[in-house]
Amino acid sequence: MTWSSVVKIGQSLYREAPGMDPYRPDQKTPVPNFFLAGSYTKQDYIDSMEGATLSGRQASARICEAGALLTEFNKMLPAMDPKVAEAALDFEYSTVK
Repeated sequence: MTWSSVVKIGQSLYREAPGMDPYRPDQKTPVPNFFLAGSYTKQDYIDSMEGATLSGRQASARICEAGALLTEFNKMLPAMDPKVAEAALDFEYSTVK
């Protein structure tokens, strides 16, 4: 290597003041079937890649815990007509192009 540079941005991480942890949201929310993941959620690391990774693992654990409830919810949904499903896919692909 002939040249290198280290870029430091002091504002790239937030400073967590004492007592602010209770304001960070948990991965499981009060909204049914709605989960959060990201470095801003409740976990042991500050806003970082490690925190985001840990939060993703915690969110997936909460989703697995809710699996039985999600299975029951899925049984309550009516079976979708294949023509409706096909039309929905066609619409989705046409809007992407």
